[in-house]
Amino acid sequence: MRCFRATSALAAVLVTAALAGCSKGPVAAVASPPSPASSDPSPSSTPSPARTHPFTGAPAGADGPVLAVKIDNTRSAKPQLGLRSADIVYVEQVEGGLSRIMAIFSSKLPSSVGPVRSARISDLHLLPQFGRPAFAYS
Repeated sequence: MRCFRATSALAAVLVTAALAGCSKGPVAAVASPPSPASSDPSPSSTPSPARTHPFTGAPAGADGPVLAVKIDNTRSAKPQLGLRSADIVYVEQVEGGLSRIMAIFSSKLPSSVGPVRSARISDLHLLPQFGRPAFAYS
């Protein structure tokens, strides 16, 4: 019993010493010298950043319209039309092991797109991040 108490006491001392070694002592706050006050404010020489498209990073208006289109992704639907113009492409799992594509267009609209398929509940979770996009589905 005595050996157990001595081991426990030694373990407590070691844990306390280890914890004390991990903590830092008090840190003195270093005050920086006050900056000299200027009587006349100088205009900012930093130019405002150029607006870029949020999807591509290319210079463009960032508030352009967004079109989301639901496209078939089966073997018989390939090749799909207009996907090369998409800024973002989502592949969504649907029933029966099939998938559908949601193509997001903003910087460039294709002349044609398809084959267009039906909307799914999962689309309601993706679309709000684009504000109020137009959504094309069958």
